Amino acid sequence: MRGTFVFLMLPVLIVGALCFAPSMAMAQTSGGRIIGTVTDPSGAVIPGATVTATREQAATIVTQTNEAGRYTFTGLTPGVYTLTVEAPNFKKAVLADIIVEVGGVVTRDVTLEPGEITEEVVVTASEQPVVEVGKGPSIGDVVDARRVLDLPLNGRNPMDLIQLQAGVVGGNVSGNRTTSNNIRVDGVQAQDNFIQEDISTTFISPSVDDVAEFRVTTSPVDAEYGRGGGAQVDVVTRSGSNDIHGSVFYFHRNTALNANEFFNNRVGQPRETLLRHQFGFRVGGPIIKDRTFYFGLYEGERMSTGDTVTRTVLTEPARRGIFRYFPNFANGNITAGTPTVDSQGNPVPPPGMTLDDLQRLDLFSLDPRRSTPDQSGLMRLLLDGTPLPNDFTVGDGLNTAGFTFFAPVNRVRDRFTIRLDHALNDEHRIFGVYRFDDDAFPGFAAGFQRFPGL
Repeated sequence: MRGTFVFLMLPVLIVGALCFAPSMAMAQTSGGRIIGTVTDPSGAVIPGATVTATREQAATIVTQTNEAGRYTFTGLTPGVYTLTVEAPNFKKAVLADIIVEVGGVVTRDVTLEPGEITEEVVVTASEQPVVEVGKGPSIGDVVDARRVLDLPLNGRNPMDLIQLQAGVVGGNVSGNRTTSNNIRVDGVQAQDNFIQEDISTTFISPSVDDVAEFRVTTSPVDAEYGRGGGAQVDVVTRSGSNDIHGSVFYFHRNTALNANEFFNNRVGQPRETLLRHQFGFRVGGPIIKDRTFYFGLYEGERMSTGDTVTRTVLTEPARRGIFRYFPNFANGNITAGTPTVDSQGNPVPPPGMTLDDLQRLDLFSLDPRRSTPDQSGLMRLLLDGTPLPNDFTVGDGLNTAGFTFFAPVNRVRDRFTIRLDHALNDEHRIFGVYRFDDDAFPGFAAGFQRFPGL
């Protein structure tokens, strides 16, 4: 119902967005900029020239040069643009193939030749170099949509590509604390202000098919961002255009070709299960040509997996209240320097001792009033529901050891994105994004795995 409401009630959405304009204005833009100066062949500036920026198959933006002949376009959606510059008594100039990246500043100075405005001079990108100004000596890179889609991503989290940048080690960037990082999605801060352990984790979780491109600035970060001394990540999501574009995808991963790991083989555990289904679609296009555009995305995930878990349990004698030890010697499992058990849990006397030296203490013989675990029988039920150990690498070996088992985990995730872009006029743009993400683990309590059969 939400999707139907948004598409059918576009005028209401625009009016509502305008009502919240004061709060929206506080968000920092993460788009690109085109700036420049318009002059004549003698170098004299031309004020009042009309400059039009047109993104491929999308709306146009119009501005005019000021008294100094300067023009500025801010908050541009990343993409390929064409600049058209017009002024009375001068030939029209067209600058094609201008690539605008997220957070980038492109300078295009234009020289208009005298002539009729109906005459046109076309300049391609290769004929005029790109100059980035207005920014400090920042170090970083832009990851575009092509790389986001093509590079292998286990889990389809585009933020994992941040790890490919120089200076990024885990959640630390250039040696800074994790709390020094900052991630923005469409100009909105997308990290928890208190929990920032992993730079790849955000509470706004864009999909691979949702990202247009993102810029990673590792150092130093400009003051315009307000924060992010470690790393600044700016993500821009996809938007629609005059053409309808879309895709359908399905990815599947299966346990069949996976090998078991050494530690599972050592304790006789089967290989861990991993069945993952990832599927969805995206589509974008026009609602009103050259003015209003939509983009929609749905992505689902169904995964059956789990973890190999080792929990400490009592050995068979200890379950009966009999605790064992060698006099004046600390018990040790098979990883200890001097173990007191073998890999099957059989007692192994330390040097200078024999099995006859093994001591047994029956807890239920110490007090005639405590001859059983408890009178209610609850402890007996708990003990009967606890398996015997199969892993003697944990515990003390004689009284406690480990039980290693595979704990299944199921995941059901559904998320979708709806974005609307609207050109209010030739100078003003507005867009809105709605995201929904439902991530559930049915039958699984965080931090607790039940023993098999319970």
